Amino acid sequence: MGELVFRNMIQQNTELADFDQSEHKEMEALLAEVSVQDKISVAMMITGKLSGSDISTMVQLVRDGQLTSEEKQNAMELLEQRFTAEDLQKIKDLYEKYKDKISIVP
Repeated sequence: MGELVFRNMIQQNTELADFDQSEHKEMEALLAEVSVQDKISVAMMITGKLSGSDISTMVQLVRDGQLTSEEKQNAMELLEQRFTAEDLQKIKDLYEKYKDKISIVP
């Protein structure tokens, strides 16, 4: 159930951000590497803290690949407003766990 929610959330938001086919394939490859437990954790955190508009904004920023300093600041402010310090640490831990598998270069 959690994995289905996570996949649907990613699918809907990558479509909104106009990802091309190769980017969809990269996302699928990354999702295959992420444990079910981590997918559920992220899905619950995201859906519990961010609005659909927030999610679309964040996906678009990531899709563009190169963030300006203003975009980085805005993204960090949004995350700091919505997430607790504990949530942010969980996100950082997951990033560290999977960072070698992530390719966010357009």
